[in-house]
Amino acid sequence: MVDWFVVAAAAAVFALISHKMLPNLVLSKPVLLTAVGASLLFWVIYQYLLLVYAGRTAGMQVAGIHLSTFKGTRPSLRHRRHRVTGLYLSTASLIMGLLWAFVDVDALCWHDRLSGTYLTKRE
Repeated sequence: MVDWFVVAAAAAVFALISHKMLPNLVLSKPVLLTAVGASLLFWVIYQYLLLVYAGRTAGMQVAGIHLSTFKGTRPSLRHRRHRVTGLYLSTASLIMGLLWAFVDVDALCWHDRLSGTYLTKRE
């Protein structure tokens, strides 16, 4: 929820600035579609930058969870990039990659398997 709130706040700020710059803009389907697209783009950028370069998102930090490899070590930059790319693929496939955790023996999603990483509680 923390991650969602951060991205929603960024989208709201973007919408406010857009409204101030274009006050006569009429809410039509293309404008609403652009707003949804911009919000999705914010989510993609947020996930990529924080997971790849910081190693965790704000929500992960608040929840006290972190990434670990299947070997129990800290994930490398390559592992984190593969995780984010896998997350995009898991989501783009009509969330099948995320729902996979319900049928997986270890309750892992596609992006967990692709990257060789998983989320674990901080000790």
